[in-house]
Amino acid sequence: MSELIVNVAKTEWNDIRITDSDGFPLIYMGRSSYCGGISLHSYHYSVPTEKVHLVYIGRYVSIADGLSIYCDMDHDYRSVYMGVIPDFAECEPEATAREKFGQVESRMPRRGMTVIGNDVWIGDNVTLISDVVIGNGAVIGAGSVVTHDIPPYTIWGGNPARKIKDRFPAELVSGLQQIAWWEYSKERIKTMESDMKGDVEDFVAKYLPEAVTLKRDKTVLGLPENAFIITMFLDLETEDAAFYNVIEAFTRGYADRSAVLVLCYYQYDKKAEAVIERINDLLAELTDVADISLFQIDEEDDEMIIAASDCLVLGRDIRNIQRIIYALKYDVKLISGVNRPVFGER
Repeated sequence: MSELIVNVAKTEWNDIRITDSDGFPLIYMGRSSYCGGISLHSYHYSVPTEKVHLVYIGRYVSIADGLSIYCDMDHDYRSVYMGVIPDFAECEPEATAREKFGQVESRMPRRGMTVIGNDVWIGDNVTLISDVVIGNGAVIGAGSVVTHDIPPYTIWGGNPARKIKDRFPAELVSGLQQIAWWEYSKERIKTMESDMKGDVEDFVAKYLPEAVTLKRDKTVLGLPENAFIITMFLDLETEDAAFYNVIEAFTRGYADRSAVLVLCYYQYDKKAEAVIERINDLLAELTDVADISLFQIDEEDDEMIIAASDCLVLGRDIRNIQRIIYALKYDVKLISGVNRPVFGER
């Protein structure tokens, strides 16, 4: 992967962003996280134009030696053949890389998201498979192979990894999630040293009353409380926007109107002006096909919108990646907007 990395930069929150030669984020790592060594296996590494890739590591994460992460490396086990047959290769310029290799592109799932929450501990020689989300405060035992999402503050181990136990009772887990101390400034955390080294019960009792936590109020979006809300913030800060793909996939997957797709953009975002009219025209055509709404919001509304959602669909730009911290806080399901299928098999 080293030849792809041309920039390692810190964000305004002291998180680290590692990009490829096109500025595409390969790894986003929160401040004060460390790793003994990560082996990243990604189809993006082989074919940089294929950007089904997202690796997010939260803040204060401890990763031991030998972590292997697999992004978008799936084959379709239902196909007649698993590998490459050169005689089947497509030579047309518009063919995808997999088709040019002689693989069945339409039958191969595309899954490239790996999300590790905040304050997570991962032991030696752990393997993470595409599309897993590890919740805040989770522990993954050495040698584990993680193939499914891991809930916050639970301990898992084995191959495939299975739940061993909860770290704390449910009320303490809820309190820690609401406090979200990893969102505090480094200066604030310095003042909390004795509390953070003390008992969990005392820590939650002291800091929970001052925690700023929003309720899941779906009415802020003008929707009833029983609505199933899938939210996406338009990824306008990249040339590889995913929202058109998401709109198309949603109209196929939710034609039964069992969910609402909420598309958000910032009120003063100049980049939005050029595409909003086109999106409005598109949505007008889809009125009778699926339930999709376009919302103009302010930047300070991000947390409120995510807290009201059931799912957050991620795009490719950096702001989408930075919003993951809110989805983890409110236990909102994360979906990659460049997956295929985006919303899974229905």
